[in-house]
Amino acid sequence: LQIRRVIVTGIAGNICVLFTANDAYMRGLRIYAPADCIVSNTPDDNTHALRQIEIVLKGRTQKSPRLRFLRTPGKRR
Repeated sequence: LQIRRVIVTGIAGNICVLFTANDAYMRGLRIYAPADCIVSNTPDDNTHALRQIEIVLKGRTQKSPRLRFLRTPGKRR
């Protein structure tokens, strides 16, 4: 499939989303975790999960309307 990036969203941001992002990171994928598409039990848990994704996993965590993706030259779908 030649997947290069993954967008992770969902509930339990500090558990399910964070661990899914970690799996993607270990596989060398670029991680996009829109901050407005993830929720945890508490705001502090959510903030911590987003910071981990951003700092440790090198993911992008801006809000979903700000995400932009460019097509790879020469690739068609």
